[in-house]
Amino acid sequence: GLEFRHIGSKWEEETIKVTQPLLENNTNAEKTAAFSLYKYKLVLKPVYAIVNVRLKSVADKAGLKSNDVLETINGRSASNLTLTALNEMMRTDEGKNLKFEISRNDVRMKFNFIPVDPIPYQE
Repeated sequence: GLEFRHIGSKWEEETIKVTQPLLENNTNAEKTAAFSLYKYKLVLKPVYAIVNVRLKSVADKAGLKSNDVLETINGRSASNLTLTALNEMMRTDEGKNLKFEISRNDVRMKFNFIPVDPIPYQE
């Protein structure tokens, strides 16, 4: 019941943890404890939006609308997914609860629904 589109890109900060090894102090054979440093880098990530919500679908009934910008799906950042992966999630997660966090007019909103096949397979 949903169609997605790549609508642009945004810069996101990624944290990289750098751990220093234990150091031996030569004067009295003591070991200095390890410590962690954090480095940051900016990465250009994709932004996706919903372009079509099938009328009377479970996504429509949940309240999703065209032009909603995807933030997270089941806790995973949408910017870490490909458009192919998004579409695949909609096909393979049938019967499983999907949790969408979207932005609509700069307001973050959460929606839950269970996708169902509108034309189930019949033998």
